[in-house]
Amino acid sequence: MTKYKNLKMTLLGESFIYCKYKTNSYHKIIGYEGYNIIIIDSDELTLITNRKELIPDGLVKNEKGWALFKIIGEMEFGSVQGLIALITNRFKEKDIGSCVISTFSTDYFLIKSIYLPTAKKVLAEMDFS
Repeated sequence: MTKYKNLKMTLLGESFIYCKYKTNSYHKIIGYEGYNIIIIDSDELTLITNRKELIPDGLVKNEKGWALFKIIGEMEFGSVQGLIALITNRFKEKDIGSCVISTFSTDYFLIKSIYLPTAKKVLAEMDFS
């Protein structure tokens, strides 16, 4: 882990909701209070939020019970090769499924909240605590 010694992982919460909206719902979602990640492609709008109440207009489906981790530390875009594979492989060894979202400045890891205690142990073993 020396290669990634300047990076830490922080838990942003364990009650996130993964939502699928119709693409034309964009104007209803922007300005949505809470911690939000919004991804838009030609087929759908995905909202990951810690809000309790969802905007019903355009909501196709949602899944509750996600924990969201964020990598903290200095990373140049595209400079941390193998980090995502390292973390997801360790999660896989403990039968923890994960979803990764990358932005220009950081990476986020979503796991089902029921696996949170095991995931925390995995990250601690990797010196990401």
